[in-house]
Amino acid sequence: MISYYFFLMMLFIYLHKYVYNWGEKILIKYNNQNDLLNFTEYKIKYIIKNIWKSSILFLMLILGTFHFLEGFINNRWYNVFFYIFGTIYSSLDISGLIFVRGLPTATVIHHCVVGLLGITNLLVDYGVSGYYRSIIIYTYFSIIPFLVNFYLGYRYISNNKERIKK
Repeated sequence: MISYYFFLMMLFIYLHKYVYNWGEKILIKYNNQNDLLNFTEYKIKYIIKNIWKSSILFLMLILGTFHFLEGFINNRWYNVFFYIFGTIYSSLDISGLIFVRGLPTATVIHHCVVGLLGITNLLVDYGVSGYYRSIIIYTYFSIIPFLVNFYLGYRYISNNKERIKK
């Protein structure tokens, strides 16, 4: 059964590759039209990674809040839901490690930890009470500040400094 989730993770990482390719074309076109600073390949992929991750985290927050509260308030744990969401979440960070070369050391460590927690997520049964439910708490509270990732990417493509400060 775990092999299905690894297959799903590889599928998501493969799909993220297309997001990077499309995003790169869009940003290069945007960069040429607006005469912004010339972006390096690292900067383009960094922008794409953060805006894409922010978008997916926002969707996960909307869809995951019910299951998060259902688990902690009513003690109903839907393992398949948490396995799929953990796979999606960790695939975002693993694809960042693969496609964005030159990330800061702290970011690389964060992405590696998320990858390990993504694998650990597939090995536990959330229906049985245990300390590993903290993985869900960590993930949920990491999803809430999705706007931070948006800001990390958007600050480079906006030429309106007042808007960035807000």
